[in-house]
Amino acid sequence: MWLKNFIKSNLFFFLPFFALVATGGILLNEYSKEVLLLSVNSRFSAFGDVFFRYYTHMGDGVTYLIFGVLIFVFVSKYKGMLMIACYASTSIPVQIIKRFAFEENHRPRAHFWFDSHRLHFPEGVEVLVSHSFPSGHSATAFSMFLLFSYFKKDKTLSLLCFIMAVLVAYSRMYLAAHFFADVYGGALISVCITLVVVYFFEKKFKFSEKEQLEKGLLNIR
Repeated sequence: MWLKNFIKSNLFFFLPFFALVATGGILLNEYSKEVLLLSVNSRFSAFGDVFFRYYTHMGDGVTYLIFGVLIFVFVSKYKGMLMIACYASTSIPVQIIKRFAFEENHRPRAHFWFDSHRLHFPEGVEVLVSHSFPSGHSATAFSMFLLFSYFKKDKTLSLLCFIMAVLVAYSRMYLAAHFFADVYGGALISVCITLVVVYFFEKKFKFSEKEQLEKGLLNIR
């Protein structure tokens, strides 16, 4: 019941997300990772190089933590705590999976090592070669923007949050930093974990009902 209500209140985030999961599954089954990557990476432009070079940092863990701390201080201690908890709960498993379960998964740069001319690398972007699956940036973005949708519960904002999360995932392929399976897995893992954390905060610990956590540390709303 809780999950149903949560999805309903963030329907314009979850509807396109479920469509993405279904479509992504089909694409992964039908096409090779090389084809899926090049379908994005080969469609570059001067604007795209600049935009995605900087926008991809919306998926940085530091960005997530900065938002969490600012919200904790100025908006709501509950929301800030939830963001920090969701960041830790998503990033730690993702890094463990990256470094132990799929440590042999190489990133596009290493995979195309002898055929690197097929890839487009925007100037000024550092591209790693190992620990490809799952994409940490995609995981961070989908968790963070799902929380933003949850905080406001506005249809237009929910859809905007989904689009902004997708753009981070897209940027990882545009920059030749990850394959489609990496960003797909990162998004799916982080949304599932974020749902679990929000459930525990709301239903088990009932932090959302504690008046002392309603306002920010500086009592500004």
